[in-house]
Amino acid sequence: MPMITTTDGVNIFYKDWGSGQPIVFSHGWPLTADDWDAQMTFFLRHGYRVIAHDRRGHGRSDQPSTGNDMDHWVADLAALTEHLNLRDAIHIGHSTGGGEVARYVARHQERVAKAALVASLTPNMHRSEDNPSGQPPEWFEAIRAGVLGNRSEFYRFVPENPFYGYNRDGAKPSEAIIANWWRQGMAGGALAHYATVDSWLEDYTEDLKKITVPVLVMHGEADQVVPFASSVPRAVDLLKNGSLKTYPGYPHGMLTTHADVLNPDLLSFIKQAGVRNTVWITADQHYTAAHHFDPNRAAFQDFEPFWEFMSGPIHAGTGPVAALDSTFGPRAVFQKGCDKGQDNVAPCFGLQFFGHVAIDGASEVMTVTLKDVDDRALWSVQLEPQQGRS
Repeated sequence: MPMITTTDGVNIFYKDWGSGQPIVFSHGWPLTADDWDAQMTFFLRHGYRVIAHDRRGHGRSDQPSTGNDMDHWVADLAALTEHLNLRDAIHIGHSTGGGEVARYVARHQERVAKAALVASLTPNMHRSEDNPSGQPPEWFEAIRAGVLGNRSEFYRFVPENPFYGYNRDGAKPSEAIIANWWRQGMAGGALAHYATVDSWLEDYTEDLKKITVPVLVMHGEADQVVPFASSVPRAVDLLKNGSLKTYPGYPHGMLTTHADVLNPDLLSFIKQAGVRNTVWITADQHYTAAHHFDPNRAAFQDFEPFWEFMSGPIHAGTGPVAALDSTFGPRAVFQKGCDKGQDNVAPCFGLQFFGHVAIDGASEVMTVTLKDVDDRALWSVQLEPQQGRS
């Protein structure tokens, strides 16, 4: 079995399949790299190199008595990425693994292209004045008691009930999924699983604030482990380049129960170029206009919002404003041409238009002004640059 040895002598098991841009997966409690099988095989078929490891104390990795905490887990992940010389990697974390990914990316962004936090505990999941939707103290104590008590029985209860939402009306439990969760959990160590609860009480706000690479937050609205209102809205607000995708009715373990939906969504996010600050300037139209395009209004949605400015003609006939194609979700912010029913109006009628673009060297703000033939401003906008990529 492939292993690396950490600086404190702990052997960490990992899987490393394929070639291409690397995708690194960090699993949740109390699971293993096997929990990512549906994702690893999917992305392998799409030409990516896929890597997943068993966190220390879990699965096939060593079960040390020390270091079962988030900072050691992040250091172990960093050791793995350095050992494999991973660059331009996408990191995807589920649940506790979301905290691992958030802290790893905050500390090692030079190696990271993008990240995804799936049903993640970030920024925190415990109830407080600032987070009234979080889990109460007795919830965490129940987890600890379950691990210290009949762990085997407890590791049946969790997947049979809240983890996959099988306790909800109309749910159809899968014995195979429940048994696979139990298998992974029982392969790990009780000490690490007990200590993991401490990581759920940590706050990851500062980690999220440091992240500048694009991050997709994915969360099921019926999550009973990390309640949607507990983490999701705040996580997106804290990220500089965060985007959100929510799933009505989906449980905490939606990567397993709804892999057919989440895998394509993850692939779309990974492939998205995320180019911002796009401005189209067109001079071959016989009128003047400012159009804004937004994926939220569009039939095709895999793009960032952009502007189009057009002016004309110069010493040529003016025509009526043309209808806009709806594919990219246009909104006509400003338009001016000749009246309906007219066409090819001669320049002597004064319907000649041009545009002026100025970019401030200090602020990088772009000012676009649409003008008439007498140099009068008809409409203007200032566009502030969006930093980074989404």
